[in-house]
Amino acid sequence: MTKLAREKDDAESGEPRWTLTFEAVEATLLGALPLQLAALLADPDGNRRVIDRLFPPAYADPEQQREHRQVLGESLLEARRTMLSEVTTLLAGGERKKKGTLALRLGPATLDLLLRFFNDVRLVLATDLGIETNLGEERVDPSDPDAPRYALLDYLGNLEAILVDAASRE
Repeated sequence: MTKLAREKDDAESGEPRWTLTFEAVEATLLGALPLQLAALLADPDGNRRVIDRLFPPAYADPEQQREHRQVLGESLLEARRTMLSEVTTLLAGGERKKKGTLALRLGPATLDLLLRFFNDVRLVLATDLGIETNLGEERVDPSDPDAPRYALLDYLGNLEAILVDAASRE
C-alpha cells in the first residue's frame, strides 16, 4: 500500500518534503507506465483520439487549430517527452528498501511532476476505455478483460488525491 509521509522542510530552501513509498508490485507497475506513454507520443497519429485528449484544441475554428498544431505540435510533444524522462529518472533514483519497496523523496516540483504524469496516464486510460462519466459511476465486472485497466485508473486517481491533499496542506 502506498504511503506518503511528511518530512522536515528542506534546510536551505524551507520547502516542504515528503517520502512516497510504494510496495514492490506498485513500483514495478509505475516503472512501466512512462514507457507506455512514450510509445504513444512516438506515434501521435497512431491514436489521434488519445492525443487529442492530452492536447485539447486551443481554437474552435478548425483552420486556426490546424495552424496552432503546426506551430506548437512538436514542442507540446517534446514537453511531454521531457516530463516522461524526468519521471523515469525520479523512479530510477528512488531508494529500494526491503522486499522491493520504493521510496521517493519529493519536494514541491517532483510532487507536481508526479501529479502531471498520473493525470496524463489517467487521461490516456479513460479515453482508451471510452469513459465519459465519473469513474465512480462505472461498474466493471472483474472478469472483464479491461478490468485491470479500470483498476489502474482508480489506483492512479487515489495517488493523485493523496498528492493533491499533501500539496494543499502546505
